[in-house]
Amino acid sequence: MERETLVMGCKRFHSEGDETSMHRWERWFQQGTVKTEQLRAGAHMWLEGDTGLRGDRLGPLMHLHDGASELFFFLDGCCRVELGDSFVLANGGDFLFVPPEVPHNLWKEGPEDMRLVFVVAPNVFENKWRTDGFRLSGWEGSAPLARVEQAGELPGDEHLQSRAMRVRGRQLAEPDERERLYLVADGEVRYEDPLLSGVLGRGDFVHVVAGRPHSLEASDALVLEITPHVR
Repeated sequence: MERETLVMGCKRFHSEGDETSMHRWERWFQQGTVKTEQLRAGAHMWLEGDTGLRGDRLGPLMHLHDGASELFFFLDGCCRVELGDSFVLANGGDFLFVPPEVPHNLWKEGPEDMRLVFVVAPNVFENKWRTDGFRLSGWEGSAPLARVEQAGELPGDEHLQSRAMRVRGRQLAEPDERERLYLVADGEVRYEDPLLSGVLGRGDFVHVVAGRPHSLEASDALVLEITPHVR
């Protein structure tokens, strides 16, 4: 049996029953990329046998973002995140925040397939990344790593703020000048606004344009609310 879900204007089908893990991941990967002036976000995965992240046109290659911050939420697998000549290991359920001008690169660590969601803010169209002209030493501890297990504030800066929030029942959000990205860390959430509605599962995300009223509803779910700074 299949149910149809409308998220960001795209029909996505979630099969119940004996669907393979590969098919579920392929469908999850098809969420696509969000690109606005305020942020850029998308889903990446690195499966066994791959040589890099699917959907990443750049890597794996050390790079940084001039005047923009980036965050990663890791869903599955283990990732070796290089920060110049140092590194941290991030596992499923971890949140990593990389401030501007910090050189970084991602590698899959171990045999397990890896999935993650990234967000960059602001989205500087003419300068998405830089791959040279930076030092590699002295970056240890520059990118805070947090475990997402309960509600609370997450690492951020003036470009990008995030929090984990527990959704129980129906929650209404007042529109303002900021865009939002909701990312489900655990559980299942129903999202609704005047134009879109649908059910989001673990790892699914939805982008909300500035000024749009919307609601989230769940019996018990953990959701990341990610908001870029308005320039």
